[in-house]
Amino acid sequence: MAAQRSSASKRQRDIDKRSRAAEKRDRRQRKSDPSDEASATEAGGDDGVTPADSGAILEQMEQLQREFDAEIIDFETYDARKAELLSHIQI
Repeated sequence: MAAQRSSASKRQRDIDKRSRAAEKRDRRQRKSDPSDEASATEAGGDDGVTPADSGAILEQMEQLQREFDAEIIDFETYDARKAELLSHIQI
C-alpha cells in the first residue's frame, strides 16, 4: 500500500500550529528575560535602585520607617516612597 499524502489544508494547519507555538515560546522567553526587567527598572526609576539590591532596599525601608516614626515625614510621603521601594523588590 502506498502512503497517503496529507492534504494541503492539513499541511497548512500544521505550519500554522508550529508558527503559533514558536510565537508563544518567544513571548514567554521575553517575559521571563531578567535583563529586560532590569533595564526597564533602571530606565524608569529615578533613584537608581535595581531589583538585585533588595538588601539596600530593605535598609532604605527601615530608614523610611524611622523617619515616619520620628514624624520627620508625613504619611503621604511615607506611603509614596514605600510603594516606590516595594515596586523594586524582586520576588
